[in-house]
Amino acid sequence: MPADNGRNRIEVDEVEGVLVKKVFHLAEYGDGDGPMGVKAIVNWTQRNGVLTRFGAPFSIQAIHRMLTFEGYNGGGYPHGVDPSPDAFNSAPEQIIYLPVRAIIEPEHFERLQQLLESRNPHMNAAKTVSSPLLLAGVAVCKCNGALTLRTGTSKTGKVHRYYHCSKKNRLGVAGCAGVNISEHLLDDAAMTAVAEGVLAPTHLSSLLQKLFDLHTKEVNLLRIDGHL
Repeated sequence: MPADNGRNRIEVDEVEGVLVKKVFHLAEYGDGDGPMGVKAIVNWTQRNGVLTRFGAPFSIQAIHRMLTFEGYNGGGYPHGVDPSPDAFNSAPEQIIYLPVRAIIEPEHFERLQQLLESRNPHMNAAKTVSSPLLLAGVAVCKCNGALTLRTGTSKTGKVHRYYHCSKKNRLGVAGCAGVNISEHLLDDAAMTAVAEGVLAPTHLSSLLQKLFDLHTKEVNLLRIDGHL
């Protein structure tokens, strides 16, 4: 993504954009065998002769940076910052972000960040729990970042579990002001909404009737086709 400083914006390299989309697809869906990890994607690039813009093989670090780079989801390109693993140590207010057209849909990007965090224990800071959540992959912050589980221990030793914005976890307050919601409060609210809505007697009866009608229609079609 070379910068066009004369217009203070970033132009997307269409060839690299196609590769970025492919790498994100491999990470979430795979190449026919399910989601692929960073190392598997590196192996895929080597098997298919895919090289960097400088003609070098992709490394694990390069693929990981690609999958976690906020600029690909329209989050802005950090101007004048060396794209090395330690490049973002500057205070957020000291980094200038240039506007850039999103290559990856924000929802897709956030789903993948959550997936990467669950796969890699080094991505989880102390007190972060990667156990399954009732609303994993469903609950999102107002910034559209996925809500993941965090824990905190009170002075009495009691462990509190709560939903926390994953975008704030990665970027700090520069990414999102964040939100902390007690796990049991959000889970109870979700279950109550399901019970009062989806599982309400009138709604459930209507849903079952539609399923019955659909099944009857499929059976009749099979009889017409001579399969029954």
